[in-house]
Amino acid sequence: MEHIGRKSIITLTMIVVIILPPVHAFSVPTRIDHPSWTSFRGNSMNQASSTVELGKLELEWEFEADEAITTSVVAADGRGIFATSKGTVFCVDVMDGSEIWNISFGSPVYSTPSIDMDEETVCICDSSGKVTFLEIRTGEIIWEWSTASGQDIRSSPLVADRIYFGSYDSYLYALNKNGTLAWRFEGCLGWVHTSPSYYEGLVFFGSCDGHMRALDAGTGEEAWNFSTAYIPSSPAVYDGKVLFGAYDSNFYCLNAHDGTLIWNTTMGDNVYSSPAVDGENIVVGCNDGLLYCLDIDDGLIIWKRDLGPSPLESSPLISGSKTAVNYDHGLVVMHISNGTLSERFLFGDAGETSPSVYDNMLFFGDEEGYVYCLQSSVSSSDDEDERDDLDMGEEVNVGRDSVFLIIATIMVVFTLVFIFLRRYRRIRKEE
Repeated sequence: MEHIGRKSIITLTMIVVIILPPVHAFSVPTRIDHPSWTSFRGNSMNQASSTVELGKLELEWEFEADEAITTSVVAADGRGIFATSKGTVFCVDVMDGSEIWNISFGSPVYSTPSIDMDEETVCICDSSGKVTFLEIRTGEIIWEWSTASGQDIRSSPLVADRIYFGSYDSYLYALNKNGTLAWRFEGCLGWVHTSPSYYEGLVFFGSCDGHMRALDAGTGEEAWNFSTAYIPSSPAVYDGKVLFGAYDSNFYCLNAHDGTLIWNTTMGDNVYSSPAVDGENIVVGCNDGLLYCLDIDDGLIIWKRDLGPSPLESSPLISGSKTAVNYDHGLVVMHISNGTLSERFLFGDAGETSPSVYDNMLFFGDEEGYVYCLQSSVSSSDDEDERDDLDMGEEVNVGRDSVFLIIATIMVVFTLVFIFLRRYRRIRKEE
């Protein structure tokens, strides 16, 4: 090997640089957006994804409510809104956590509120089957409407041209914004637990009878349905794809226009969690206690992260190059490229509640009745090291980076062998 010249070394170095991927690199947007988080999964397509790049997070404030936090925090126009198992809805200033107003409904609220930015209102659904529209600045009631059954509403309302939500009476409802009934869909044979999403004039939702359905938003007529098992996972829609998990241990990707199956991925257990999705990745929790990252194009498992033995029922979010999810000890933030740990915050058990992000702030609640606000530093690069020094269970990375590294290693070895043999032959000839 001592005869290997400078040119060979340079050539080998160039090959390695070209082949090896930037395993821990990520692209940072040149402009930091501050979108509102107006519903359970952030927007009308349930994508739970933001372009806000999360830097190092620090606790900014905490708010003590009257009982367990049972919803996500929705935020817009400097206000954060959430509810408790006691049936109280709170509105706080997102900058310092000070209370602006609260209103008690007398029945637990498990449905995350939805904010209508155009009307400057917030929609609340409670466990008595009542829907209430409030003025967001004052909390004043504008109108109320109740289902005939009076059964629990855990589906978080979709506020679009109308207000869409499901109920434990097995109906999917559409209300006009003046509080009158537009239509209701009666074709389900089980509870409607999921929060509907909206895309190109269709409303998508799953139900406990094991069907994912698409309805015409104007008429309530069924456009298509796809049959699987019990569906508690709220569907996300991205680029013509409907994405959700089910209780047959599968995660599904359907064509939004006709309901045909594009792909499905078998998970380690049933899926209660609702997915977060950006242009490349799907992140979703599973009842096996793992957080999965899937390729949006083919469902390939990119990585999976063990967060403990408890079912991971909380729904994650994606913010810039990171993903965050609540689990039974608090909240974890990970790099979406490979699932390595960024930060962990040990607070109370979050139950089924899920995190949200707004204006460089990340919010989440727990079963002890606290809402936490973590403030993110804003920088053009991630100045913290990716680390995995906390005991959080097994990390299993089965994705693109591993494949690239294997290929790169093989090619480097072959290159070294080739150079060695070539030099060896030349030396033998000279001898």
